Amino acid sequence: MHFCLFFRLAVILSSFKLISCLIEENIPYNENLPRKPLKVITTEKCGIRGGAYQNRIVGGMDAEKNEFPWQISLQYYKHNDLHHFCGGAILNEEWFVTAAHCFENMPLDLVTVLAGAHNFWKAKDNEQHRNISRIVSNNFDLPTFYNDITLVKVYPPFDFSLATVTGWGRVFESGHLASILQKVDLPIINRDSCEKKYSILGFSRYFNECQMCTEYPEGTKDACQGDSGGPLICKGSGDKFYLCGIVSWGIGCARNNHPGVYTLVSGF
Repeated sequence: MHFCLFFRLAVILSSFKLISCLIEENIPYNENLPRKPLKVITTEKCGIRGGAYQNRIVGGMDAEKNEFPWQISLQYYKHNDLHHFCGGAILNEEWFVTAAHCFENMPLDLVTVLAGAHNFWKAKDNEQHRNISRIVSNNFDLPTFYNDITLVKVYPPFDFSLATVTGWGRVFESGHLASILQKVDLPIINRDSCEKKYSILGFSRYFNECQMCTEYPEGTKDACQGDSGGPLICKGSGDKFYLCGIVSWGIGCARNNHPGVYTLVSGF
């Protein structure tokens, strides 16, 4: 379980007030009131898209295509068609976060995950449909909406296959620092594969679940000394980019079977 990811997100997101399908009888809303007096009114529309132009965003405006590449749509099958019922936010290639109440009384075998969508009535080539392999929640309580957050793992992973690292670090191992900002595109590799390689090299103690790795085939491309602290930029499901990693460490520079290790931003 990605404990550091879940714990830190729970701490951050719990600071936001979530008022969803809650009605208090004859009591005006007050953030200082205890949760217990709240009465939950269960309706078919709670957390479920009510129609083509009905949703939980009131007084908003249309988003631009690819403006929010981390947004996902949870959808369920009904009458041979897919229907949106909840949203979520991508954390990395395997996990997204959503509200725990979205999965109450929802058979998982009927649920699919859609990333890269903009207009439900116009399918695009960059849309990605994924299945759910695991759900991690923390004692969600429906009557009070306590701990209304859950982490969801998808398979196969979202396609974020390339990332770009930039910096003024050494242009080769033990070489000189760059005077002009450098960039290089690097393939993101499976975390387990990366950990195995460093275990063989005897450096497993430096590896943890809040890291990610890149590795160019047979070496030749990598970050190097002087690039530490710089950004690893990933491309989302559209044409927007986001900060996915921070240059952390590696053994040498651009060595074969020596991946570059980055702090996983979504783990904090």
